[in-house]
Amino acid sequence: MKIPVVTLCLAFLVATPVLAQDDDIAARSIPDKEAKVLVSDFKKQIKASKKSLRGRLKAVQTLGRHKNNLLVRPLLTVAKSDKAKTVRQEAVKALGKQPPKRARPTLTNLLNKSSIMKEPAMTAAIVRAISNNCYDSRDWNKFQKMFSQAETNNKAVDAQRAILEAAGKHKEVDAIRLLVDNIDPPEPAWVDDPSNPPASYWEARYKNWRKWNTQVASSLYQITGQRFGTAKEARAWLKKNLKKLKKSVKEEKSKKRGKKKGK
Repeated sequence: MKIPVVTLCLAFLVATPVLAQDDDIAARSIPDKEAKVLVSDFKKQIKASKKSLRGRLKAVQTLGRHKNNLLVRPLLTVAKSDKAKTVRQEAVKALGKQPPKRARPTLTNLLNKSSIMKEPAMTAAIVRAISNNCYDSRDWNKFQKMFSQAETNNKAVDAQRAILEAAGKHKEVDAIRLLVDNIDPPEPAWVDDPSNPPASYWEARYKNWRKWNTQVASSLYQITGQRFGTAKEARAWLKKNLKKLKKSVKEEKSKKRGKKKGK
């Protein structure tokens, strides 16, 4: 008997755990009393779902819809120890919705211990959680190093994209050089230079660049308000306008900090 394709698709969707698509939905702040009850229930659900990926994922997603300092520790435990990558990543997303002062040291510690080469998907989740919740300009140096480490790692495309997104979102002036250096397709400056890396190196870099180069343009636009066709064009504009741009971005960020303090 032939089974209709629609039936098969529905069966697949039901059987496959799906990560929550609520990254942009703010978590609801709750009092400590309610948080303690949620944490207790969460631990029970995690323990009862040792063999159920769906059960653990649902437990993390439920806790992640709430915000309280007391939720950070149980989420961190799952982010560090769950056997399933999807559950660990979901716990990191939930940490990115917790109170910034409590979440930031936890997330930066996770980032320092993460490896973009070994677990690029986890690194991407941590970078986005920091960017969405508690980014500080001091983070850029770490982000930039990780981006460069992964330039030939074709499994780290999304982690690199997350770093580029953060650069634009936070108008990170220190990211301009990296962004400009990645406007054009990667290729050796001098093809006949004997010290050039092998062709496989350039091929791997190009595969990554092809998948996130539009984000380079987008982030540069967010920072500069300009569209550049080539790196040469961008450098010419920056030579004339970088000083003014830095001053403008600094003033804008200062105003935003002032508004936050006034709330």
